Amino acid sequence: LMLAKAQAEESVVVRTGERLDARVVGGAWDETSNGITAEGTGRFLYANKGIRAGDFHISARLKLARLNHTAASFVFGDSHLGFDGRENRLFVQGALLGSKTQMLEPAENYLKAGEVFLFEATRKNGTTRFLINEREVARKEDWDGPVNVLGLRPWRNRMEIVEFRIEGKLIELESLPVPLGEPL
Repeated sequence: LMLAKAQAEESVVVRTGERLDARVVGGAWDETSNGITAEGTGRFLYANKGIRAGDFHISARLKLARLNHTAASFVFGDSHLGFDGRENRLFVQGALLGSKTQMLEPAENYLKAGEVFLFEATRKNGTTRFLINEREVARKEDWDGPVNVLGLRPWRNRMEIVEFRIEGKLIELESLPVPLGEPL
């Protein structure tokens, strides 16, 4: 999904294992030829920019070392789209995606441990979709608000980020985001 260039800006957060437009919180991320890598709770990689109201496209190519209810996730405002929650299921949690944690389908239906996968979050005309390898895993209807915090967290996993991009009407952030979320 590409947005009309006249209205969209792009931020390349990570490219080919190099942190370009990102901040780390809670500990260093190692840069390798394959991607930037971190392991453990309290570690986050945040984009330096947020998104305004309107359409957007966020994409990340990444891999997880294991699927073992680790709570590794994409951070979206005060919410998470989790790649590996309880019972090794995808999950959503937080105010933007429903205040109670909601377990989704088994993670292995969408991704495999040790293999790079494509995660995308898109919003078009007020419908926000979350996809893994081009398959929708969650959606939020009738919402068009801004999001200041966009990032990834390995939590109890080892996460390697190959590429992370944001496209849309961007917000330059002035302060570091505060880590969000508790282990599941």
